[in-house]
Amino acid sequence: KRRSSKPSDVASVLQGLFENSKSPLAPGFKRWKLESQWAKVVGADLAKHTRPVNYQNKVLFVEVTNSVWLHELRYRVDEIRFKVNHHMGEVWATHIKLIHK
Repeated sequence: KRRSSKPSDVASVLQGLFENSKSPLAPGFKRWKLESQWAKVVGADLAKHTRPVNYQNKVLFVEVTNSVWLHELRYRVDEIRFKVNHHMGEVWATHIKLIHK
């Protein structure tokens, strides 16, 4: 197989190494990927008022800007979880924990 002479960007190389890896660094990379694409994943309106801040044991912690949005998002956690898992291509988050900023 002939190698391409076109260099790969660092993000593509890391993505290839960590996305399908059992490396202890893989979950952190996936979280970084989610954070960097948050607006694309949940939509611009939600992204203005939320951000992923932590991930442990398949629980995604999402910080919410104020109590009004916290109340609203309690009814939309399933939608957010679906969008996140769809973006990740796997059941990455089984729960979403909302945190008031």
